[in-house]
Amino acid sequence: MTAPDIDTLLFDLAGVLINWDARPLYEDVFAGDEQAVRAFFNDTLTPENQAQIAKGRPTQELLAELAKAHPHQKHALDAWWTRWDEMLTGAFEETVALTRALRNHGYRTCVLGNWGREELDRARPRFSFLDEFDGVVVSGDVGSMKPEDAIFEAAIERLELRPGRTVFIDDKAENVDAGKRHGFHGHVFTDASTLNQYLTTKGIVL
Repeated sequence: MTAPDIDTLLFDLAGVLINWDARPLYEDVFAGDEQAVRAFFNDTLTPENQAQIAKGRPTQELLAELAKAHPHQKHALDAWWTRWDEMLTGAFEETVALTRALRNHGYRTCVLGNWGREELDRARPRFSFLDEFDGVVVSGDVGSMKPEDAIFEAAIERLELRPGRTVFIDDKAENVDAGKRHGFHGHVFTDASTLNQYLTTKGIVL
């Protein structure tokens, strides 16, 4: 039996299901030089450039363009592609177990992530639990990323969601707030135990 007003749980990807962390890799790339790491992300592979990948631009195309503009950073840019798997430091196993318990109790579970399609395809063989979800939408397929409106609109359509009966779980408050504007129930993720407590308040007891 499901709670009377909830039938679907919509999970973020990085930060909720999978731990993604670029810092250890780039501390290695730059031999522990914190200033060099900060300069790389502030001046070369900036958040705006990373967003291009998340919105669907081919990763290697962007990296090649940046390498022409910043030839002294080519080795660090190459690492973003060749060593990308190292930035996925593991799954949040307690969250994964929670998603399985939800499905066993009759709930739909889906994923909405700010990832490029290339990144998702590379992650799937290692994180095979992604195939257990009822649907996955990533920003690279939509050309829009959270907290923008278009990605939520696409998720509602593609995953056949009823926002008033869906809980959206994300580790960033601005994304949860955006989900709520589209009618979702929302929870800012910190850990699986706190999420389970929140779900209990919604009538979901596992």
